[in-house]
Formats: sequence, structure tokens, C-alpha cells
Amino acid sequence: MAELYFRENPVAIDYTDLDDIKKHSKPLASFDDLSEALSGLQKAFDEELKSRNDIIVNAFPDIDGVVELSVFHQVKRKLFSKKLKSQRFVMCATLLSELFILKTTSFEEVRGIFQNFVEHQKAPSTFGWGNVKLNIDFEQL
Repeated sequence: MAELYFRENPVAIDYTDLDDIKKHSKPLASFDDLSEALSGLQKAFDEELKSRNDIIVNAFPDIDGVVELSVFHQVKRKLFSKKLKSQRFVMCATLLSELFILKTTSFEEVRGIFQNFVEHQKAPSTFGWGNVKLNIDFEQL
């Protein structure tokens, strides 16, 4: 069973190093520990706030290959205007050599993915998510 760690600061860490994860994160005991962060994320979306409200959960060891699950709120406004152009949640499921990205406007979808990851230690299905190959040569590390 994986240990879960949570942070709201999007600092880059080595997600293969438990000491680095612990240094920048706090242990995540239950899904309820995310309630305040999730409320802030939903509030940012509902009120069209510019704040990102990052939520990052690391699993050590990985859960079905996923070492990090994160989300942030993205807002775009029209040039020189306060009018909203678009807003959405951007979710990332990071595997050791791949990054999967989901862009959605559904807070319930985001909440459900985190709930399954934390409560049931089940990685999200990344079918239909965007995919980025990471060029990491682990033998050279």
C-alpha cells in the first residue's frame, strides 16, 4: 500500500525520492484532509478567480504507475479586459516516463478522481487524456 503526501505549493521535486517528497509535503491520512484545498479550488472556479489553487498528491511507491496526481485552476481573460475568455481545471497524472493531462470544467470529475486515488488507491483511467512522453534516462541518474 502506498504512502500518500499532499502539498499545495507547485515546487518541483524528485518524485522518486521519498525524502524529497517528505521535505516538501505533508502526510495525507484520508480524503478529508483534502477538503479545504478542494473547497478553495471550487471557489476559485465558481468566482472566476485568477488564483491557481494547486493540489498535488504524491504516492510512494506508485499507484498503478502514477507517482503524482495534481490539478490547478486555469483562467484566461481577454486581452486588456476583465472579461472571461475561458477557465478550466488542468489535471496531471505523472508516471515515471509519461505525463497525462486532462482539461475539464467539471469539479465533480476532479473530486472523484482524487477521491478514488486517495480512498481506494486507484489510478485514474487516462483514456482520452493528452499524453506527453518524458525523456528521462533513469540509467544516467
